[in-house]
Amino acid sequence: MKFRNVIIAGILFAVLTGYVLFIDRHQQSSEDRQAEDLSILKMQSSLVSGLKIEFSPAPPIEIAKQDGQWQVLSPEPMQADADTVESLLSELEFLKPERVIVPEANQKLDLAQYGLNPATKKIFLKTSSVEHVLLIGKKTPMGRSVYVTIQGDVKVFVAPESVERILSKRPEDFRNRVVMEFDSDAVDKMEITNAFGTKEATRVESQWRLAKPAKDKQLDQENLSSMLWELRKLKMKKYLGAQERPGTLWDKPVAKVSVWIKGEKTPLTLVIGDALPNGEFIAKMEGKPELFTLESSQVEALKKDLLKSNETTMPTQLATPVPAIPPVSPAKAP
Repeated sequence: MKFRNVIIAGILFAVLTGYVLFIDRHQQSSEDRQAEDLSILKMQSSLVSGLKIEFSPAPPIEIAKQDGQWQVLSPEPMQADADTVESLLSELEFLKPERVIVPEANQKLDLAQYGLNPATKKIFLKTSSVEHVLLIGKKTPMGRSVYVTIQGDVKVFVAPESVERILSKRPEDFRNRVVMEFDSDAVDKMEITNAFGTKEATRVESQWRLAKPAKDKQLDQENLSSMLWELRKLKMKKYLGAQERPGTLWDKPVAKVSVWIKGEKTPLTLVIGDALPNGEFIAKMEGKPELFTLESSQVEALKKDLLKSNETTMPTQLATPVPAIPPVSPAKAP
């Protein structure tokens, strides 16, 4: 009798345990599905025209699209790097919660316990019709996630800690680091000065020719296009701001490159000065006070005698004639 009671108790325990596990798993999977199907911010990044990051006590960073170009408005006005801004917006658009905390019926969540009231970290996203405000609170007890909410929403989301990396960005991180912006097809003249002297190339009827020091020598079109492409890819390694540097630094630059755009009287001119102790080269755009550095690998291509190596002129005949090879007589049979 006792043995039968033990068996019955065991069966009931197993059934009860299975039921609890089933309910728990069902609830967990429902919550997971809800999190997977839900984006925290209901917005399209392509429609965003303004962005502001507040992280007290640092001054806010405000960025806006003006005439189709991203501009940093504060704390220091500058042209913004479009790839950096749009990558950040895309990350926010597809930001998904790891978990959703929903208040009980007729109740409100205590946002203060999540570090969201007051919130000292905010991201504002502005479109033509609405402004989204993402509030970022404290980290979860495990420290691998962070609590966030949308201003005016009743829910709290547990988001990946990667969202906090956005708050760690400095204004400088948004700066447009492209050195020379131009359309290669619109360039009709280019000049390079380096240790090999000054070489000038002009485009005549879609063909590049060497104009200085020798004229009417056709150049390798592919190499010239490649060189223009490399110039377009130049990016600042480090922005140094407006600084006074000794004039002698620019008297004999490592390289000086000028590009003339059709219809423009003044060329875009890059001047590269001496190498710094860390191997980078200090540089500036002529006519502008701001200095920046370039990686040595970027400068090496401009230190070479590029135009001379691009010449495609070939001699019409060999300097020394090759003697004719006499015919071989067939071997006689023994």
